[in-house]
Amino acid sequence: MGSGADDDDATRLYRAVSQEELDDIGSIDGFRPGIGQLETKLFTTSAEDAAFFAREVLYPLDQRPLTIVEVIIPNVFGERLFRSTSKVTLSL
Repeated sequence: MGSGADDDDATRLYRAVSQEELDDIGSIDGFRPGIGQLETKLFTTSAEDAAFFAREVLYPLDQRPLTIVEVIIPNVFGERLFRSTSKVTLSL
């Protein structure tokens, strides 16, 4: 999902997703909460951090493969995101 935005005007975010979520993203061209899930989605600021969460946190829960997706949002939104202090995660 690319917007064609210049890096100076955009924030790149990454998320580890299941095949079901990847299919859903493709079907609606965006993100939405699943049944019984939070209203927000957690993203990281690097593909490496998303891979860490996939490998160390999510995969051990159900042993299912995950895909890292990249999203690009305008900095006007990226600068206002909630940021965690441990591994960099952003709540959208």
